[in-house]
Amino acid sequence: FVVMAVNFHVYATGGLKKGDRRFIDMAKKAADYLITKQRDTGAITSPEWVSCEENMDTYSALYNLSKITGEQKYLDKANELKKFIQTLWDNDQGYFYMGLKGLTPEPNKDLAYDTSVWGYILFGGKGENGEDYGRGLDYVIQRQLAQPDTGITHYANQVQELKRMVFWIDPTMWYAIARLKQGRLDEAQRFFSNMLKFQNPKTGGFPANEWKDRVYNKEHGIKTGIPKVDNAPDWPIFPLDHVH
Repeated sequence: FVVMAVNFHVYATGGLKKGDRRFIDMAKKAADYLITKQRDTGAITSPEWVSCEENMDTYSALYNLSKITGEQKYLDKANELKKFIQTLWDNDQGYFYMGLKGLTPEPNKDLAYDTSVWGYILFGGKGENGEDYGRGLDYVIQRQLAQPDTGITHYANQVQELKRMVFWIDPTMWYAIARLKQGRLDEAQRFFSNMLKFQNPKTGGFPANEWKDRVYNKEHGIKTGIPKVDNAPDWPIFPLDHVH
């Protein structure tokens, strides 16, 4: 994320030619560290497993850093990552796997929204061998739609585990962006419009998720957020005035 943030800063402050490059050395150091975690397969590994999501993040980071710095090594490593990520595409079902099981070569075929949504955003509609990555968006919406025009659940069996309906602001925003990129403007607008209902007018921030039968959070003075529920996922964190 450090590398991605610096890349975005360069683009946002003037682009490749005129953007602010004060933080490039920091991004390069972080990128060089990431590269030390890359295996011969092209995958970036964590201490416990290989995540498709995190490899997609790293691909974006290295690819854009190569464009900004002109350094070939970052592009080469990004291309190695891309080849690995594409091995996680299930062409029969039409979605990207969650990653690998632990540090083994066996794929973790669990469904998570982010891999299929980000795969489309990163690689476009078609793979090098004719894969239709747009199918991943359809697969996600079929399996993880909380309710029509509302939002995407964090993982497919979440409703069953938590015994209530919940959707996540983060994946729903990315899904809307992917549909926007795809040209399905009406669908993208419906999801964007729903997400904007939960924006904090004072801070501009969003909660990580939204419960259908949410409770008022008196401790933080907000109506959206995470009520104290047993077995609720611990992934969301609310820094800076409890906004995601």
